[in-house]
Amino acid sequence: MGIYNQYIYIDPDNQTVVVKLSHTPDANGWDDDNFAFFDKLSELVSE
Repeated sequence: MGIYNQYIYIDPDNQTVVVKLSHTPDANGWDDDNFAFFDKLSELVSE
C-alpha cells in the first residue's frame, strides 16, 4: 500500500490481483471503502 492510497491487492482464493495506481489528496494510508471494493471486484471477476 502506498502512502496516497496506491494498492496491490491479492486474493489467492479467487486468483485475482488488483493494482490501483491512482492517488488521493490525503495521505491517510488506509481506506476501508477501497478494500470493500476490491473484495467485491474479486468476487465478481472470479464467477
